[in-house]
Amino acid sequence: MTEPVLPPALGNYAADERFWDREREVAELAAYLRDGQSMLVIGPRRVGKTSVVRRVLDELRPSHTVVFIDVEQHANPAAMFAALAAEASREAGFWPRLIGRLGKRLGVAADRVGSVDLGVLKVELQAAMAAVWQDDARSVIASLAEGDQPAVVAVDELPLLVDRVLRDDPAGAEVFLGVLRGMAEEFRNVRWLVSGSIGLEPVLHRAGLTGTVTHLRSYPIDAWDEPTTAGAAAALGRAAGLDLAGGAAAAVHQQLGLGVPYHVQLLMDEVRRDAARRADSAVTADDVARVYGGPFLSSAVRAHLLHLESRLDKVLGEGDALRLARDLLTQAAVADRLTADDAMLLARDLVEDGADRPALLRHVLEILENDAYLSRDDNGWSYRSRVVRDWWRQTNQLGFVLAADRSPQP
Repeated sequence: MTEPVLPPALGNYAADERFWDREREVAELAAYLRDGQSMLVIGPRRVGKTSVVRRVLDELRPSHTVVFIDVEQHANPAAMFAALAAEASREAGFWPRLIGRLGKRLGVAADRVGSVDLGVLKVELQAAMAAVWQDDARSVIASLAEGDQPAVVAVDELPLLVDRVLRDDPAGAEVFLGVLRGMAEEFRNVRWLVSGSIGLEPVLHRAGLTGTVTHLRSYPIDAWDEPTTAGAAAALGRAAGLDLAGGAAAAVHQQLGLGVPYHVQLLMDEVRRDAARRADSAVTADDVARVYGGPFLSSAVRAHLLHLESRLDKVLGEGDALRLARDLLTQAAVADRLTADDAMLLARDLVEDGADRPALLRHVLEILENDAYLSRDDNGWSYRSRVVRDWWRQTNQLGFVLAADRSPQP
């Protein structure tokens, strides 16, 4: 029997032969959607949520109409539904149904759907929908619902859009979420598959809007376990022509501490580069450890982790919450654990409004747990990923004062 190989998929979602494991998750999500349940996919960054969502959509074709949109850069709900209408225009019968509802208000877009780039179509649709987006959004979903088969709308990065709207217009965010929920309940033939690189529930919890997404069933996707990580590392090694000696594949999980697929691929790519420099295809566990502590931490994973840090900025914004989150993470990295006492000391030092401290501390810790920076046990919080811990310590340790060494504040 030929052992499997795994071509790398750095920077892209994994498809076809680059898709590794996750068969159970794909089958379960597809079954829920076939049964009419809308889903919220949750999990740490880079564990492959988008790859799983894409694979689920492939599983549902051709018995379902499927539409995928990424709303990370969208500014408002009108932009989201314009993008949704443009993508759905690929599906036979959708556009005539939408024209029947919106007619002349779509202007030139009505007659040009077959001849213009989708990007241009999105812009024209957004201009047409901006003033009355709620009614037009309903028309888009109704046009999907009237198709000959069930439809699945996959919205990637919806939490980022919701967070953006919440900051600009809290009342408008509540309306947006209410419209989404109302359409999910009205048009049962359209199921929603929502995912994102930040957690939706913590964003809504702070705004008191958690009840607006109870129609979405949460489905967690976690990092690979140790055997799956070792198997993927071995398959990546075979694809690169490497000879992983006994223990080398297992060492990948040991060094990373958490089998995040993207981190596995980054580390194995650096292992491949190291083998090429040595002009030796043999790789040992010691080689993996040396590469992890050298080029991997110093350069390979840096851009990804800076991006991870910027996502924290997007969720928390400038101010006490972000400063507190950064110090909580640094305390956990430098001391190897964040205790409840240390967390409260840091909050006392950083949050000026004493009345707001407990709620803000709970909110920040909820964000850090939900986005898988930290996990909690009876003794406090610690990093789930050794990579994130080591990089955060390396980047933020200089000049940091541990909680116990800070002067007490009132």
